[in-house]
Amino acid sequence: MRLLIVDDEIWSRQLIKKVLPWIEYGFNEIIEASNGLEAIKVYKSKQIDLTITDMRMPGLDGAQLLQYIRSNDYNTEVIVMSGYEDYKYLHEALKTKAIDYLLKPVVKQDLIKAVRTGIDKINENLNYTYIEELLQREDLKHEFNKYYEIKNSIFKGLVTSNEVELLMSIEKFEQECFQTEVSNSITKYILSDMTRFIQKINKDYIITEQTIIQTQFQSFAEIKDSILIISEMIKDSSTYKKIDVLEVQKYIDNHFTEAISLSDIADMFHISKEYLSRLFKKEVGDSVQNYVLDRRINYSKKLLKRHQTLSISTISVMSGYTDIQYYYRVFKKRTGNTPLEYRNTGISI
Repeated sequence: MRLLIVDDEIWSRQLIKKVLPWIEYGFNEIIEASNGLEAIKVYKSKQIDLTITDMRMPGLDGAQLLQYIRSNDYNTEVIVMSGYEDYKYLHEALKTKAIDYLLKPVVKQDLIKAVRTGIDKINENLNYTYIEELLQREDLKHEFNKYYEIKNSIFKGLVTSNEVELLMSIEKFEQECFQTEVSNSITKYILSDMTRFIQKINKDYIITEQTIIQTQFQSFAEIKDSILIISEMIKDSSTYKKIDVLEVQKYIDNHFTEAISLSDIADMFHISKEYLSRLFKKEVGDSVQNYVLDRRINYSKKLLKRHQTLSISTISVMSGYTDIQYYYRVFKKRTGNTPLEYRNTGISI
């Protein structure tokens, strides 16, 4: 993988280069750019997997660079760096292309967490090719969609600490995905996807670095044990998070493809729905519901354009919509086209 560091201060670039063992993280090439214009030249000549960029730079700043990346649909994950005085600036960064932010001076543990999020996104994108190959078989589409619906139920049970719903979802998961005649290809995908799913949940709560699942699941029993352990940790957590709308944005960005609601997010941050709605609207300039909707629709637009063999129903469940008819209505209202019409146009995101 390739890493691009964009910062007008050479000491800042050197710090990022030296603070982590990048080879161990899978990055075999590190490229530097002193501003957005230099970064654009790099994008035009090489595929960059992860970009870490400052926001304040001469010539072309971080915000303009993010807009350029998005308008040209470059397949790179972006982490932004900025000073505390640019806090509101970071909201806009997360609304465009950035997956995480780092406050300067950069703290090593914050950088590790952000980079791991980036690597998760990179691996998720690489996995789409496998999904496309997998779903060329018509008989596997139903199994695939069914798995996504069950995963949503597990997520709902976890974040709401609804033990009954969680146990019922786990039981259904075992019956539908491991006790029936499910294709070996689908089982392989489920094991891989659940590994990413559990890691993502881990990062949201107070679970320590040592407990984060690092290895690939090999069986349903391993998945069940991990889910139940995390469920207990969530219930036992007595640490209330100080509300930070940037963290709320990041939480939504990590979970918009799952069964996420305003109530779930409010519970996660231990505040009322009403207070969250007012605070989010004030700082982000948009409602929570609209922000989730934007994320889902933009994600499905990317899947529609980049992965032509994925069916509309599959893209619907992958984008967080288990009801395909509702997905069609929302997509048409938002874009003016049906998903199929959008796929067949020359429009790009």
